[in-house]
Amino acid sequence: MKNKEPVIELIFPKPVYIIDDLIDENKLTLMENDVKNFVRKNKAVTYEHFKVLSTDRTNDQMHKEPEFKELSEAILKNVKNFMTALEYPEKFINECKFNNMWTNISQENDFVFPHHHMTFDKCIISGVFYVKSPPEAKIWFYKNHQIPTIKSHKYNHMTFEEYYFESEQNRLILFTSDFMHGNKTQPKGEKIAISFNVEY
Repeated sequence: MKNKEPVIELIFPKPVYIIDDLIDENKLTLMENDVKNFVRKNKAVTYEHFKVLSTDRTNDQMHKEPEFKELSEAILKNVKNFMTALEYPEKFINECKFNNMWTNISQENDFVFPHHHMTFDKCIISGVFYVKSPPEAKIWFYKNHQIPTIKSHKYNHMTFEEYYFESEQNRLILFTSDFMHGNKTQPKGEKIAISFNVEY
């Protein structure tokens, strides 16, 4: 079919999967307590580029803990839905599993420097679930430039350099593991996030 008018095609989109109210709202307070107990038990640390209290270097196998079994199953179900929408091979969808899972607890002025998760072998989907989040907290996604570009005077879905989604309580966000993301300086309040990578 010939294009009689100019057409702009978006050929390499970066998908982000979002679902709210992932678990029963009445269970969030109990989960918050379970996360904080996990943090204390595993002696979470803060380090240079990730100014949040994190267990990613002390225990990143959170999904194996009984108290997080229901959450882990709900996350994995949605990961498979995401992979199905992306038309990944059925073999990979059926065999996908958690590579790791950890928690980050952040306070006012904390931040997470932009990064991706392709450093983990065979990881294809990454994500975050918000147990607790203050108003106006956000997760930011960044365009990963290979060559210099001219900045647009007005951004749209073809020219964004960065884009954010609200870090709302009880929200699950999934994305491909190569997607650059991070958190800018956090506003007032406490945020409790559970992050993870899924491998095939």
